[in-house]
Amino acid sequence: MKKTMPILCALALFATLCALPAAAAKAPLEVPVAKSPLAVGWQDYYAIRSDGTLITWGSQEFGGFEETVPFEQARELMTNAAAVYTSGRGATLAIDNDGGLWAFNTSQFNDTVPGVDYQWERDEMKPVKIMDNVAMAAMDQFHSVILKQDGTLWVNGWGSFGAPWLHKTGNYLVQIMDNVIWTDLHYAVTADHELWGWRMTGTDDQPPRRLSDLEEGVVQVSWANLALTEQGNVYHWDVNSETGAIERLQTKFSLGNITWLRAKLAIMEGGALWYYVEDFIPGRPGWENPNAKGDFQPILQNVAYATQGERDILAIQRDGSLWKLSPREEEDFPSQQTELGGGFHLSAGANIGLTNFSPVQTYQSGQFSDVKSGDWFEDNVKAAYELGLMEGQSGTAFAPRGSITVAEAITIAARMRDIYYDEGHDFTAQAGQAWYQPYVDYATEGQMLYGDLTGNFHLPATRAQLAWLLSCALPGEALKAVNPEISFPDINEITPGRVYDAVMALARAGVITGKENGLFDPEGTVLRCEAAAMLSRAVSPNLRLN
Repeated sequence: MKKTMPILCALALFATLCALPAAAAKAPLEVPVAKSPLAVGWQDYYAIRSDGTLITWGSQEFGGFEETVPFEQARELMTNAAAVYTSGRGATLAIDNDGGLWAFNTSQFNDTVPGVDYQWERDEMKPVKIMDNVAMAAMDQFHSVILKQDGTLWVNGWGSFGAPWLHKTGNYLVQIMDNVIWTDLHYAVTADHELWGWRMTGTDDQPPRRLSDLEEGVVQVSWANLALTEQGNVYHWDVNSETGAIERLQTKFSLGNITWLRAKLAIMEGGALWYYVEDFIPGRPGWENPNAKGDFQPILQNVAYATQGERDILAIQRDGSLWKLSPREEEDFPSQQTELGGGFHLSAGANIGLTNFSPVQTYQSGQFSDVKSGDWFEDNVKAAYELGLMEGQSGTAFAPRGSITVAEAITIAARMRDIYYDEGHDFTAQAGQAWYQPYVDYATEGQMLYGDLTGNFHLPATRAQLAWLLSCALPGEALKAVNPEISFPDINEITPGRVYDAVMALARAGVITGKENGLFDPEGTVLRCEAAAMLSRAVSPNLRLN
């Protein structure tokens, strides 16, 4: 019997293994639709309004409306739009919120996608359905790159342009990769955060290949040879046109935490928009220097999204305003800025608005011994505490008539802005930092600080300072006027630092009020009960003063 035991054990083990399910195949990805509400081509412009309506203006080079359409008379193309892309040469794509891919003014998909007969000569700007379950796309005049929600990457069009190795097949709607989470023309990022590329040289007949190792995993890549890493840094490189090799790799660590990358544009965590200025351009002084490097320069603040065309840039600021940035004559830096209009809201996160403020802790009646039933500020303290915007000075005392410091005022406003825009910022101080330093850094990036707010963090905050900070934390749409006629004799339009506009926006919205004799007392110290009132009214319209 002893000799048979190993055999029996082996048989039992074999039976057990056979009973186990086979190793599961790698599950397909679930790539969400990438919001892309702006597109710029040659002289044609596209934007998705906050209600999901895709509009266009300008001049389409081929087809289009056969006329130049001003922004004020922008044409509506479709509803339920989530993303738009254009080549600037007679080809435009859009993705709806359900993942449907639509084409405008292009016959690029004729005979390559079953069932598509895009007779664009009849109605150039009529949307035509191409396919379903699409997450994002990229395109030029002759080809498109399509990332589906299952992580498969497809190319379509004239294969010798978008995928040179396909010109022999005669089939230009072809899957070229899988396990992809991001793409832009001839680059892709995999779910393993690897950078892949193709069409690296004019005669490149090789399919996509993994490119040179970067020091960090990649999350986004742009056609401008820029990659955003998991650590929030940006790499830039040049490509040898003969060998296709990556050369002159540069790392940008000086910008801080970058959250988004597109074309030559990068957006910082605080909303600053930066533009990559390429030094290695023939004709520019010093371009012959093989060690020449480009660099990023700031061009706009409080930005939620931006995109770049052949000449112009469109950007949506966090207050929903749409801006056009253009270079002046004989230069390539976008120094001219024009506000086009409002209603183009896009959050830095998944949601935006006052609905993001919800209770995170419970306030018990009598929790603070110095906040009595019937005190004018009782409901305000309760709301500020439950929403996590203010705490007591101890577990049993709120100190309503104590003052708040500049550091505390900045902290409160930074938390409010972070919640409103659904950014999920980590405000944990690093070793050796003051507890408030992450909040100060965030506010600095968002241009929330001015004058005395840039220092003196331990001094008492003034009413004007807190009003300014709160106006920076919330956009105008969150401060609907209910008291349009209110005024204060001790502040006027010549009050420095745009404080007047901040105070009046909050006062007209019923967030703040004056003191005796109708004065605002801008230089007065902010009491903790007053701060609780301002905060709670700002984020809870039901508490505002009518």
